[in-house]
Amino acid sequence: MEERIYAEIDAIRADLEALVSRRDKISEEFSKLVEERRRLVSEIRDLREKLAKVREDKNRLVEMLRDLKEKLRQARERFRSSVSRLDEVRRTYPDLERAAGISIAALKKRIDSLEWRIITGQVDPEEEGEIIRSIARLEAQLEKALKARNAKNLLTEIRAEIASARLEIEDLRRSVSEVSRGIGEFKAREGEIAGEIARRKTRLDEISKELDKLSEERIRINEEIRRKREEMRGLRNKLRELRGMAEKKSRIERLEELKKRAEEKLAMGERLTFEELRALYGIESEEGSEEGLGKNT
Repeated sequence: MEERIYAEIDAIRADLEALVSRRDKISEEFSKLVEERRRLVSEIRDLREKLAKVREDKNRLVEMLRDLKEKLRQARERFRSSVSRLDEVRRTYPDLERAAGISIAALKKRIDSLEWRIITGQVDPEEEGEIIRSIARLEAQLEKALKARNAKNLLTEIRAEIASARLEIEDLRRSVSEVSRGIGEFKAREGEIAGEIARRKTRLDEISKELDKLSEERIRINEEIRRKREEMRGLRNKLRELRGMAEKKSRIERLEELKKRAEEKLAMGERLTFEELRALYGIESEEGSEEGLGKNT
C-alpha cells in the first residue's frame, strides 16, 4: 500500500516539476511579449510623429502648389490678353509696317519747306493752292506715320509682355511639376509610414491575443499545481495514517507479546520488568525495558 502511495507521490512530483517548468517558460514568453509590445508602442509613437511631420510638409507643398496654379492661371490670362491686344493692333493698322517705314523727319522737313515758300511769297496764287493741298496730304501722311510709330512701339511693348508671360508660364509650369513631384513623394512616404504603423498595430493585436492565451494557460497551470499539491498533501496524510496504523499495530502486537510473557512469568513466580508490568495492565510503553520489579505475592 505504501509503495503504491510513494509511486503516486513520485508521479505527482514529476507532474509538478513539468507544470512549474511550463509555467516558468510561459512567464518567460510573457515577459518577451510584453517587452515586444512596449517596443512596438514606442515605435508607433515615433512613426506617428514622423507621419505628422510628413503630412505637415506635404500640406505646405499643397498650399504652395495652389498658389503656383493661381499664379499660372493669372500668367496665362495675361498672355491671352496680350495676344488679343496684339491682334487688335494689327487689325487696326493693317499697313503698319509700310506706314512705319516712312521717314517722319523727311515729312516734317518737306512740310516746313512748303510752308516756308508760302510764308516768303515765293509762289504765285495758283501754285499756292497746289502747295496747300500738298501740305495737307503730307500732314495726313505724317499723322499716319506718327500713329504707326506709336502703334509699333505698342506692338514692341506687347510682344515683350507676351515673351515675359511665356517665360513666366514656363517657369511656373516647371515649379508646378517639381512641387507636384514633391507632393507625390510625400504621399508615397506617408503611405509607407502608415503601412508600417498598420503592420505594428496588427502585431500588437496578435500579441494581445497571445498574452491572453498565456494568461489563461498560466491560470490553468496554477490551478493544476494547486490541485496536485492538494493531492500530494492528501497522499502524505494518508501515508502518515498508514504509518501510524502500522506503528499502532506493532505496539499492540508487542504489548500482547509482553503481556503473554508477563502472565507466564507471573505464573512461574518470576520477577516482571516495568514494561512487562505495564503490558500486564494494558498500558503501552514508550520508554522500553526498565529494571525488573520484585515478585508479586
